Amino acid sequence: MEATDLILIHSKKLKYTLQGPFHTSLHAVNGSSVPDITNTWLETPTQYLVVQLNGLLQQGQRYRLVSIFTGELADDLAGFYRSEYVDESGNKKVVATTQMQAADARKAFPCFDEPAMKATFTVTLIHPSDHKAISNMPARSTWQQQIDGKSWNVTKFQTTPKMSTYLLAFIVSQFSYVHNTSGNVLIRIWGRPKAIAEGQGSYALKVTGPILNFFERHYNTAYPLPNKGASVLRMLSDFLTEDVFKKGLQSYLHTFAYGSTTYMDLWSHLQKAVMENNVSLPNTISDIMDRWTLQMGFPVVTVNTLTGDVRQDHFLLDPTSVVERPSVFNYTWIVPITWKTRETTGDRYWLTKHSGTVGPDWLLVNLDVSGYFRVNYNPENWNQLLRQLSTNHQAIPVINRAQIIDDAFNLARAKYINVTLALDTTRFLSRETAYMPWEAALNNLHYFQLMFDRSEVFGVMTKYMQKQVMPLFNHYKNITNNWITIPSGLMDQYNEINAISTACSYGIAECQTLSTDYFRKWQQNVAKNPIPPNLRSSIYCSIVATGGEEAWNFIWERFKEATVVSEADKLRTALSCSPQPWILNRYLQYTLDPNKIRKQDATATINSIASNVVGQPLAWDFIRGNWRMLFTQYGGGSFSFSRLILSVTQRFSTEFELQQLEQFKADNQDIGFGSGTRALEQALERTRANIKWVKENQEMVLAWFQGETASI
Repeated sequence: MEATDLILIHSKKLKYTLQGPFHTSLHAVNGSSVPDITNTWLETPTQYLVVQLNGLLQQGQRYRLVSIFTGELADDLAGFYRSEYVDESGNKKVVATTQMQAADARKAFPCFDEPAMKATFTVTLIHPSDHKAISNMPARSTWQQQIDGKSWNVTKFQTTPKMSTYLLAFIVSQFSYVHNTSGNVLIRIWGRPKAIAEGQGSYALKVTGPILNFFERHYNTAYPLPNKGASVLRMLSDFLTEDVFKKGLQSYLHTFAYGSTTYMDLWSHLQKAVMENNVSLPNTISDIMDRWTLQMGFPVVTVNTLTGDVRQDHFLLDPTSVVERPSVFNYTWIVPITWKTRETTGDRYWLTKHSGTVGPDWLLVNLDVSGYFRVNYNPENWNQLLRQLSTNHQAIPVINRAQIIDDAFNLARAKYINVTLALDTTRFLSRETAYMPWEAALNNLHYFQLMFDRSEVFGVMTKYMQKQVMPLFNHYKNITNNWITIPSGLMDQYNEINAISTACSYGIAECQTLSTDYFRKWQQNVAKNPIPPNLRSSIYCSIVATGGEEAWNFIWERFKEATVVSEADKLRTALSCSPQPWILNRYLQYTLDPNKIRKQDATATINSIASNVVGQPLAWDFIRGNWRMLFTQYGGGSFSFSRLILSVTQRFSTEFELQQLEQFKADNQDIGFGSGTRALEQALERTRANIKWVKENQEMVLAWFQGETASI
């Protein structure tokens, strides 16, 4: 930190009351001298309030910057904003709430709105006496105060720990709560009074305490915790062992509680734990992990069981792309490789250079997918793995069955292997009942659906998917006693949803009959929903998809009267499953009316309609025709805005669609795209990639599906 005569503080859409000629005033703290302000101005494009001084602010000295400002409590879902709901008596209620992440604290108050610039916050809220105020911390004191002849409540909160601006929150509402304590932590679950009275906060209250206790024990650190990483840390934990990893992590958390850190601090504490526990590694933690955290992407490890060679390459989904960012490690990694052969599980092998060697045998690499890399094999080993899956798939661990599928599809996208080999990895699914392999396959086949559900490929793909999912559908029908009981395991519950969703969406008659039967039962007694909660999203969608206008109107009425947000979301999403263009166009128009679709749900609803093959071109036309209004109403800064662009263009795979997208970009340069600017470039890039992929693979994919369904 250096002496400066310039203060740059974030400010967005705030109106200042001038103090003399300036937006702010600057005061000394603890007797320090303070330079005079010579000029202040708002730099709107970069969202800064600039304060120019006639002298230097000195390192180590404290100063107080004071501003008086107002902001609009708009319904734009950013910063300090207005949300509305209708209570059980039909009265409209207003909630003043916050959404600071990622960069909208500056819209609530001027601040250094960068995650690394942490501070303590002391919040005071002045609010109507029939409303409650809540914030990150407990209230320190509350009193009444007369303002302009009216009585207001003033609530002052305790000072927060040192934290980033995006974590700050404050709400004024007429919500009520349920509460309990976990250790010395007070837990409150807030919600609409009727929702709380109906017990809708009970589950959250029940699980919050045990979750906090688990993490407190796991990290040996009292709540609150800093934010922490995922895949790379899982790999690190695996090769250190969990006990050693936890010791290093606990030491790190205790040392830097509430402070800013760098990744090097974590490596240092983990290295200390490695040395104290005599863990053998080929290099220091820093040497190993810097390659994973400072280099872009991750490697693909290729194993040739005929020659024993092992090599690594920088994995690029587009093999023709040029990596312009240099790396001091030359895009090589120190890779911890776990493996098993047909007969045995081997010791960990460290691939420290570009290539190495292993013994010749049948191999499965990256056991339990603990390493953050993809695996490719020579054709002979791929064929042996496929034979193993077709004869006894359970000989391969379940997470590795998912890995084989996911790696194969991604390797095919990157042109390491043929697309037909990737499709071959899905053949065994007709005998698979575990969640992870099915989820990996459905995630990857979703891309095929997006690329081909408007072409002849989709006819034979549908036949194949019906053939593969029917045994899974029957499996869950049997173990749930004809859909009456709930599977005992969580993964089984997830895969039951996959079975129903896939079977109904690919037109299996028995699944669609099931959804129709549920619909008729529900119509007979609207107050009693007969559909098991886990299956509702899938069944609702099937009801709307097959039931025509009658079903759509029924689900719409249930949506309007839903009092549980998660239930309302399921119903709202299902309404986009209609195959009728006029119904979908009407639904798109509803997103412009906040009395029909809440403003915060509008973009998610458009995205749902766009995910429907019938709705996608309608949503694209809707967005092009209403871009100026959408951009103005919903604010270019919200997260959902970029998702909107990516969702409506996800099927684009023709030159004509690329031209439309480029024209859309050109036509709206004057309005702009806000947070969607990057998404628009990604959509253009993705469309070009899709065009190329479809040209290269459509004939092979068609032939493969035809071959697999020839006997059907």
